[in-house]
Amino acid sequence: IATVLLVGCGNTGETKNTSNTVTEVNEENNEGVNENDNDKKSSGAHASAERDLDETLAQFPKEKVDKVITTSVPIAEILHTLSITPVGVPTSTNPLPESFANIDEIGSPMAPDLEKMTDLEADLILSSNALEDSLEESLEGMDLERAYLPTDSYEDLKLSLEALGIYFEKEDEANTLLQEIEENEASLKEELAGKDLPSVLLIIGTADSFMVMSEESYLGSLINTFGAENIATTELKVEDRYSPINMESIIAADPDIVFVLSSLDHGASEDMYEKEIESSEAWKNLSAYKNDQIHTVDYSTYGVTSILNVNKALSEIAQYFNVEEEGLFVNRMTKNTSIIIGTCIITLLLAIIAIGLGSVPISVPDIFKTLFHQATMDKHETIIFDIRLPRVVLALVIGANIAISGALLQAVMGNPLADPGLTGVTSGAAAFVLLIMLAFPEYTQLIPIAAFVGGFIAAGIVYALAWKRNGISPITIILSGVAVNALCGGAIGFLTIIYSDRLPSAVQWLNGSLAAKGASALWMVLPYAIIGWVLSLFAIRKA
Repeated sequence: IATVLLVGCGNTGETKNTSNTVTEVNEENNEGVNENDNDKKSSGAHASAERDLDETLAQFPKEKVDKVITTSVPIAEILHTLSITPVGVPTSTNPLPESFANIDEIGSPMAPDLEKMTDLEADLILSSNALEDSLEESLEGMDLERAYLPTDSYEDLKLSLEALGIYFEKEDEANTLLQEIEENEASLKEELAGKDLPSVLLIIGTADSFMVMSEESYLGSLINTFGAENIATTELKVEDRYSPINMESIIAADPDIVFVLSSLDHGASEDMYEKEIESSEAWKNLSAYKNDQIHTVDYSTYGVTSILNVNKALSEIAQYFNVEEEGLFVNRMTKNTSIIIGTCIITLLLAIIAIGLGSVPISVPDIFKTLFHQATMDKHETIIFDIRLPRVVLALVIGANIAISGALLQAVMGNPLADPGLTGVTSGAAAFVLLIMLAFPEYTQLIPIAAFVGGFIAAGIVYALAWKRNGISPITIILSGVAVNALCGGAIGFLTIIYSDRLPSAVQWLNGSLAAKGASALWMVLPYAIIGWVLSLFAIRKA
């Protein structure tokens, strides 16, 4: 129970560092290869991609202007859909609308040609807020109005379309397009309603490696629109838009679908990924590979935010998701079912073996005869029902408690090695139980309560030590748990020295011995176990 409470207070918001490869991709994006994927690491009034419509419109001049320059391809596309012709557009490898082919180019989105911009006598510069810091540095000293619009995600595109439609008095055109996009989205969601959506892994290729893409990427925002699970967020716990691949974590998460975004602009191609697959058995063991659900997707559609391609992108993703469960998910369901059934069978066999073992051996046929009240020997009924069966069930309950505690901690910390012992919960409970057993043996009926109180206090201390201004993180919980573990270990050692004459029974308890435990011990533990199981259900959060 204490573990459940500690997990409920947990926060996986640990900052992770990215590799040099991530930096290289972002640098390429800054040069105009894909400004939409540039990581926004600066703070400031215009740096947030989640500014609302009013804040976005507040950047524009009060009076509508005539001459506009844009340094962003996504914004250029929005202007095209609203029949607004700019006087200047960026030089970019990403294609501009054909109607803008004869418009003057002003150079790189990050460092435009200032002389060219001056010559165009523009009244307003429209750019992506991801480029604000670098562009402001380039435009320093220029008396030119500018507005920075969010263009990094699907929702950003709709917000910017609405804002530009309002400012340029093109609301009818903007609303028509928005309605078309949202109707398409609603229709696709309706098609997927009630279906078991897959877990998804998003990968982008670069010249020398592949990286995982989070929900902060454009493709990630499209996946998130349908509510599908992106394992970068739910399992890998990444926070940066691009993060190095952790193959062990990917194998553990076993995504149903893998989308690979390859771009020659980033030095990667579809062939590069296929070679990676063929050279690695780890990829071949994924369910996505076995089910032929690894898809290389078009960079021009999914790697660059585009109001012109958004309906196509949503429709294609829905097609990947809109599969019969027996097609995509059959292996996953079969695998999970096989594991559950296999575990239950093994547990049942071990329980039968445990019932048969002891100072009085009982054969398997005699065990079943006794269980079904067909035994010819009364002593077998007494041994099984009064001694061994309660002890075996008690062992199963205790094992379930340990498994649930470990699973909760491993999930919240994103660490498959995490367990209650690492967080100090086990040692805190042990210290309080030993205090009852050694100092107050007449109150042994309070052992479960003492264990809970000890574990709860230890969890509280860990939480207090791990607390930082921005919350707590798995690594600080583990470090604090190690310290609390040492403290409780010292307390246990002190008690064993002071009460050495009463130590044998305590040693048996510390070693987890179930000798001489029967129905009374089972009924004492079971209510607390059930409470913990129920609370653990409320600790489950759908990612």
